Amino acid sequence: MELSQLYFNYENIFIISYLFIISILSLFVSINVDKLYTFSKHFGIKIFKLAFLFFSVAFFSQGLIYLLNIWIIPTYFSNLSNLFILNLFINGLELLFIYTIILSGFYIIYSLIWKRIHIAPNYLVNLKIIIIHIIAISIALISLFNQKISFNLLFLSQIILFLYGIIICFDKYKNRKQTKKFTFIQLYFIALIMMLVGWIFNYLDGFIRIIYPIFPLYTKFLTICIFCIFLYGVVKTTKNF
Repeated sequence: MELSQLYFNYENIFIISYLFIISILSLFVSINVDKLYTFSKHFGIKIFKLAFLFFSVAFFSQGLIYLLNIWIIPTYFSNLSNLFILNLFINGLELLFIYTIILSGFYIIYSLIWKRIHIAPNYLVNLKIIIIHIIAISIALISLFNQKISFNLLFLSQIILFLYGIIICFDKYKNRKQTKKFTFIQLYFIALIMMLVGWIFNYLDGFIRIIYPIFPLYTKFLTICIFCIFLYGVVKTTKNF
């Protein structure tokens, strides 16, 4: 019993560390992209920056959920008979996670196609972007009533989005892959493919871990690699300015 409990603790520590690492990597990407935007004033870069800001908030909120559930509440609030406020706070964090993780995927794709759908000078008054926010809020709210449906909508929406993004990005990648000069779009295309694989792996995680328990480790390692690739590409591109 002690060994299994020890493994359980180490597993949770690993998960929490992973979530906060991804949050920090996303924040670093967003900060470095902001430097690019300062130089270029390119609207697509601004959207790309927001996408990783959403990623950072999403993974940070999920890290807090794990931290509260497996350490803070059992350690400091286990004797409380009424955890209504804490549970309400955790539910709020779960809604924030779903909302921001969905937006991050939408904004990644929006950064590629903004010229096709951008209407107003300010993205906040763009009707299509408002609809995206409404979709994200709706899927988050569904989780309050049916987590299974919300879970499926979350993963399927991201898988479809990244499939679409890969198709869009492929032509740009194909046109530039022959050049010896580094271009961010080359890493972007590779990272999008890895993100799609990551979402599919995460979606299938519950089924595969039954027959292959360490499978989640590969999924998390892949996710860290994806965000490291984005960070590397952004930092390298920033140095060229």
